[in-house]
Amino acid sequence: MRPGGQPNMQQMLKQAQKMQQQLAKAQAELAEG
Repeated sequence: MRPGGQPNMQQMLKQAQKMQQQLAKAQAELAEG
């Protein structure tokens, strides 16, 4: 975390993107069976 910025916001965004990717991957795997 660096001062002067909004590390929490960026970290949250990064984590949300990661979760979305995992979700999409899981859905794709489910669709494939």
